[in-house]
Amino acid sequence: MDFELSEEYQGAVGGREYWIALKRQFPINEKTGIFVFPALDSELNQTAVKLLPWYLKKKYLNKAVIATDQDAVLKQAESVMADSAVCLAKTDRERLNGLLDYYRLVQFHPSVVVISLEEPYGNPHIIGKAGITLEDYVKNALYV
Repeated sequence: MDFELSEEYQGAVGGREYWIALKRQFPINEKTGIFVFPALDSELNQTAVKLLPWYLKKKYLNKAVIATDQDAVLKQAESVMADSAVCLAKTDRERLNGLLDYYRLVQFHPSVVVISLEEPYGNPHIIGKAGITLEDYVKNALYV
């Protein structure tokens, strides 16, 4: 048990360092949405990126910072967000996991969205139940 706690704490420390680096790299404020893409589910990621302009407008955000280790997400975000302010942060899996560990401890920004069915508190079994589509899930569970 102590080893697990220590490992997660170390991950959170690394996540905090990454968060500080993101804030230095991009001018992040209350009108910035932070989008973390840890999932390897390409269909989920495509749907979330496609709906990103809708979400920014809905929440009155003027910029998106996308943190991911996946080139496909970055390429799609560049094409979908051509008219909007988007900042792309290519990173590695360890830094993404650290950022999630930190977010579990401290909700460090009011507009963080984790694009995942599992992280940080997801429920992948809801898709397909009672006619719920992946787009419904993104709009009503992730982009709330």
